[in-house]
Amino acid sequence: MGRVGEAFNALVHRVDRRYGWHRLPVPLGVLALAEMRNKLRRENLYGTGTPPGLEASIQNGKPPDLSVRTLDGTWNDLDQPLMGAEGFRFGRNVPLDYTWPEREPRLLTPNPRTISRELLTRETFIPASTLSVLAAAWLQFEVHDWFSHGANDPEHPIDVPLGDDDPWPERPMLVQRTTRDPTAAPTMPQTWVSPDSHWWDASQLYGRTKELADHSRAFEGGKLRIDADGLLRSTCRRASTSTTSTGTTGSGSRS
Repeated sequence: MGRVGEAFNALVHRVDRRYGWHRLPVPLGVLALAEMRNKLRRENLYGTGTPPGLEASIQNGKPPDLSVRTLDGTWNDLDQPLMGAEGFRFGRNVPLDYTWPEREPRLLTPNPRTISRELLTRETFIPASTLSVLAAAWLQFEVHDWFSHGANDPEHPIDVPLGDDDPWPERPMLVQRTTRDPTAAPTMPQTWVSPDSHWWDASQLYGRTKELADHSRAFEGGKLRIDADGLLRSTCRRASTSTTSTGTTGSGSRS
């Protein structure tokens, strides 16, 4: 970035801190938001490498269709078609060389269970008067789309020490670890991959296969396929006579 770009970036951030980008006229607000996004991408997002063999998914060098999203998340960024794709590594907010994890016992110092009990225990109900419970449900729903790490590693759980007065029903408390990227070299810091795309494309709903995506769609007015009991089935199966096309509107990105 040249001096002009640096000066413009500094100006945008001063204006945002003083007024807020969302209070600017729409064209200026969009420009400010785009510049702040670019700064974060330049200075607060670090690549962790591409898993071997993933390039085969874009080997023809061009997107299959520019009018819709792909199921595997490729080609959402035409300049970097693998970014955010299924099986691609998550980026980090610091360079990978600085992400070596703590080891036991330092990993459990202080004990997370002690922190949970002493700082987060609620003896009485404390309502969140400024936030709807729907917001928490929606955030959890989206997190399953953006940050899915697949099934945890059942073979190497973390053993969390418990106090004698701890009411936790099981001894010991075993917390499964997130499964490591199997393509990463054992001599490098841990990296993580997702079985779903990293994009805001409802992949946790539409799935990662054409069979499941086709089953989920009614192909009528952009709607999801809803069963007679009002539920969208999450498993692939043939549509039965109990299935209707009424219900909720689906994501146009999966058309």
